[in-house]
Amino acid sequence: MKVLVADDSQPIRKRLVERLLSQPGIEVAEAVDTPGALQRIEIFRPDVAVLDIRMPGGGGIKVLETIRASHPDITVIIMTNYPYAQYRRKCLDAGADFFFDKSTEFEKVPAIVQELMTVSPDVLARRTAAAQLVESKEASEKAEQRRSDLSLLSSLGSDEKPSDLMAAHAMWEKTFDAIPDLVALFDAEHRIIRVNRAMADLLNVPAAELTGKKCFEYIHGTTCPAADCPHEAMLRDGQEHRREMFSESLDGWFHVSVSPIYNKTTLVGAIHIARDVTAVRQARLYGEIQHDILQVLNTFRGDQEPVSRVLELLKEKTGFDAVGIRLENGGDFPYFVQNGFSGDFLLTENTLIDRSVDGGVCRNEDGSVRLECTCGLVLSGQTDPSSPLFTPGGSFWINDSFPLLDLPSSQDPRNHPRNNCIHQGYASVALIPIRNANKIIGLIQLNDRRRKRFTLDIIERLEAIASHIGEALARRQAEESVRENEMRYHQLFESMQSGFALHEIICDERGIPCDYRFLEVNPAFEKLTGLKAADMIGKTVKEIMPETEPVWIETYGKVALTGVPVQIDDFSGELGRHYSVSAYSPRKGQFATVFADITAQKAAEETVIRARDTAEAASLEKTQFLANMSHELRTPLNAIIGFSELLQFSELDEEQRDQIETIGASGNVMLALVSDLLDISRIELGKIEIKNEAFDIRKTVSETIALLSQQAGKKGVELTGTVEESVPEKITSDPARLQQVLVNLLNNSLKFTEKGFVRLTVRSRALPSGSRRIEFAVEDSGEGISAVFMKRIFEPFQQGDNSNTRKHGGAGLGLAISKDLVKLMGGDIRVESRQGEGSCFSFFVQDHISVKNAVAAGEVRKQWSGRCICVWSDDPADMRAAEHLLERCGAFPRYAETLDAIYEKLTCEVPADAVLCNLDLPDLAERLAEFRKLRPDVPWIAFSNWAHPPDEQTKNCFAEFIDRPLKADPLYGALARIHPR
Repeated sequence: MKVLVADDSQPIRKRLVERLLSQPGIEVAEAVDTPGALQRIEIFRPDVAVLDIRMPGGGGIKVLETIRASHPDITVIIMTNYPYAQYRRKCLDAGADFFFDKSTEFEKVPAIVQELMTVSPDVLARRTAAAQLVESKEASEKAEQRRSDLSLLSSLGSDEKPSDLMAAHAMWEKTFDAIPDLVALFDAEHRIIRVNRAMADLLNVPAAELTGKKCFEYIHGTTCPAADCPHEAMLRDGQEHRREMFSESLDGWFHVSVSPIYNKTTLVGAIHIARDVTAVRQARLYGEIQHDILQVLNTFRGDQEPVSRVLELLKEKTGFDAVGIRLENGGDFPYFVQNGFSGDFLLTENTLIDRSVDGGVCRNEDGSVRLECTCGLVLSGQTDPSSPLFTPGGSFWINDSFPLLDLPSSQDPRNHPRNNCIHQGYASVALIPIRNANKIIGLIQLNDRRRKRFTLDIIERLEAIASHIGEALARRQAEESVRENEMRYHQLFESMQSGFALHEIICDERGIPCDYRFLEVNPAFEKLTGLKAADMIGKTVKEIMPETEPVWIETYGKVALTGVPVQIDDFSGELGRHYSVSAYSPRKGQFATVFADITAQKAAEETVIRARDTAEAASLEKTQFLANMSHELRTPLNAIIGFSELLQFSELDEEQRDQIETIGASGNVMLALVSDLLDISRIELGKIEIKNEAFDIRKTVSETIALLSQQAGKKGVELTGTVEESVPEKITSDPARLQQVLVNLLNNSLKFTEKGFVRLTVRSRALPSGSRRIEFAVEDSGEGISAVFMKRIFEPFQQGDNSNTRKHGGAGLGLAISKDLVKLMGGDIRVESRQGEGSCFSFFVQDHISVKNAVAAGEVRKQWSGRCICVWSDDPADMRAAEHLLERCGAFPRYAETLDAIYEKLTCEVPADAVLCNLDLPDLAERLAEFRKLRPDVPWIAFSNWAHPPDEQTKNCFAEFIDRPLKADPLYGALARIHPR
């Protein structure tokens, strides 16, 4: 017969194997844990399996369940050192054939195996024979026990007849069953005579099954009474004994009362009454812990560290093997303090960050650091309250962690478990989150190698303790912040170069400010004013400076009472100094002033202003002089040019005709120069007006090319002009000024191109605003422009070098005038060139004919009056234009100088109803999606000069587009087409 012996206790296993092998015909295989036993079942195929109920990896019940599922013919014997009734019932229900106590029934196992060898190999016959053997032995033992019981009962009342004793027994039975406490009658040998219903229910066995059993063996699972056994103490002194005891087998604390029973003078037994005080004891214990921890948290001061003392209390009071507190630190949650964890454990478990193979930090979809293990699950707040492992408060707790190792990952409610706590032998584990303002900032961890250390009530009390710790940490953080702020304030106060003073306002009986008192001044204040702090603190300004004007008391009074800050530049006649003063209110009824002596700065500013005025006057005189001179020069030049042309019709010889043509050509050059001087002076004086009218752009281009074709032909340069089909037949702009710019650019290209080509190309481009831009490009194959000259090419009176001036002539005004004219027509000009590779001058003008229909301010006022519109641009001109135009339609502009300021305007108590922003500003596109997601109900209007057209994603974020500079018709039209938030 094949027998498998699976037990992790080497002495028990060795003893049993030796006993079995002493019998002929028996072959034995051994296993020390659950996986080994399962492996031997498949390979060895035993007839009988003797299994220890507790083995690493799951235990005998797990092996039993596997046997019954796949090998039902194997006879299974369960052995244990803990013969508790609940274990017996669980094993037999799972299909065990026999259940024996190692300490008292060890010899039954070889006897059962020997008996099975003598009967038919039929499974049912084997089991029946074995069962009969056990029953016959148990029947013999029970008969002997009954004789002992009757003897004891007889001794309880020797003067009574047996029938009277039976009646008394029945009365005791009814009395016992009516008592809610655990009641038992023991004899002097620790044998159980009778238990009441409450005790039988607790042990989950019929009361009759307990009769005759020794209490320490059956109930407590030991071979002898404990040292502090009250029954043993009662037997020694014959007195009643009461004490609180912890029963590992019953998993709880009990208040036990043992009262002796005498037969006259002979002690024959005792009545035991036990009350379960586990909940009361735990409530008292954790109440004390909570009280002590609160006292620690509420009394710590300064540099004291309350968290360490809290941990000491938890470890000391609960008796757990290991406790720790994790707190947030840079995205991770290492142990802030711990007690009881091994160095090997901390080496791997101190950090919870999930890392990739190359050591990089893994992150969740929202960008947060991904945390591992059950600690990480609790700290991330992602626990499942429907699982029995988690509480509604987000805590994790378990009283027997070892079965978690056998859970398939699909059924494991934990997150990336490392299972190191289990591998370290911790059966009971609790993880309690610590919160600060609903944010999890850490956790309390309690580990114990003993099972069943927690109840839901304990976890809830620990959650309350964690809440107090979170509040204390928040308070400590706030106090540290206050200390740091105070330290910074005093450092700044003492070292700042600006003067600082703190005051309280004084009001008369009507509540009107009439004076103010100095509360504090810094050293810089004393240095800048020459006044001493000792002479000022506690005194009023009227006491110190009686001549102080009432307007300053009134101004500072408004600051102190309304909280609205002011900025003032003031001249103190008494001190003879200029000061720049900023006043604000740190709290109602007080105001602080920060000021600097700007006397030298004021003097410098006045010098600069005088110099600027002088320069502007000189520039104006120069411009006026140029204008007058240009006008005066044109009159004789017109006569020279006119009469030179008339002389060409006279009878002249060839030499005279060449001389007259030279005079006429030189006069035209001189006239062009004078015209340029007149234009540049008129531009500087702001006297040039752009006259927009509809005209045929193709005709203008054709006339311009014809005007310069003779000059191009003389040099052998190909001059062409192309207008693309996308350009409308007529555009609206200033035809004369546009042709002037084209002539300047083409003439400039012809001047510096000795061979090759000069091309004029005209294109049209629709803008997001609905307007149209006409783009011009003048490209040549000339000598190109140096990088140095490119930087100043559009400045007046600039030429490449002196050789160019001598070779080509000109005053260097054409490109400067062209740039100013293009700007006046709502466009911009630029150049691209490399020396020796030609140049390309490009510019654009606005086609005003395509602008959307105008809307009056009064029409927009109906829906935008009283509404707030956030305006963002880095150009003060945009801000001024927006303020003027929005106020005309009744809206309130609110300015934002940064992207963060836009965020504030969208999230404040009274958010903006629309946003008007400069699309050309940097970094806008990166945060547009964030802003639109934040407030999708707020419409956005973009304005731009369209130097860099937006992509589709950016365009989708805006409701309307308009052109820069801001003008009434496009802005009001956009506001009319959208609706406020």
